[in-house]
Amino acid sequence: MKHTRILIACIVATTLISCNLNSGDDEEEIGSIESNVLVQVFESHLEIGPPSVAFHFQTEDMEPCSNYDILNEFSISGEVIVNDFEGIFRPNLCTEPGGPATSTNFTDLQNGEYLLEINYEENTDLYNVAITEDSITVNAEESNFTSAPFEVSWRFPENSFALLCGTADGSSAPCDDFEGILADSLNLQETTFPDSGYVPYPQSTSDLGADFEYDAPALYFIYNTRNDFEEAVTLLGEYDTEINAAASGVAIFMMNWEGEQYLIGQ
Repeated sequence: MKHTRILIACIVATTLISCNLNSGDDEEEIGSIESNVLVQVFESHLEIGPPSVAFHFQTEDMEPCSNYDILNEFSISGEVIVNDFEGIFRPNLCTEPGGPATSTNFTDLQNGEYLLEINYEENTDLYNVAITEDSITVNAEESNFTSAPFEVSWRFPENSFALLCGTADGSSAPCDDFEGILADSLNLQETTFPDSGYVPYPQSTSDLGADFEYDAPALYFIYNTRNDFEEAVTLLGEYDTEINAAASGVAIFMMNWEGEQYLIGQ
């Protein structure tokens, strides 16, 4: 059984190759930000443990290399959060395929209302950020070179985990079987997220970079104790031994609210 950790719920295969970034100059480059910048505030993990409130910025337009970074200075003073953009850092190694330039800043912000000030060159954008027990909302007060793709993001319910399952042959049976094993063995409470807004958990195996003929709807559960989640992990390993998931074209993925992730199959 594979045990992995990711900061934002996706798995991308990348290859490092040389890339001409400076018209023959081998030096690294800091360029201007030409694209609109997306502002996203959500819960994520820098390490295994309770999640943090992350401020994620990415260019709306794609860059030729996926490892370009948005350079920024990020600071918090009381209820005011200031983010100063400096430009786009283009290293002399290019990771393909292309993607947005990004920057992620992890914080220990508590519940409350904050003002986010974003500065670049002579421009300033302002957002009101409200953090509650269940959600994080972002509302633009003034936006010229940035925008927020979603107004609300939902927080990880404490003592929760997500279950994803996919099969290569289009059969739902392995997914249904394991769901039944969990239901019969543990006292779990199923939970859901509202239809609109950002969900911090992956919502399908395609979010993990997989492409299955059958992709089961994501399920989310609340467990009573740490031992219950550990028992769910044990049951996953035993199910892998029973069906040989990789050889059967089956993948089952579990992730809990503290960022622990377990995968059987391909």
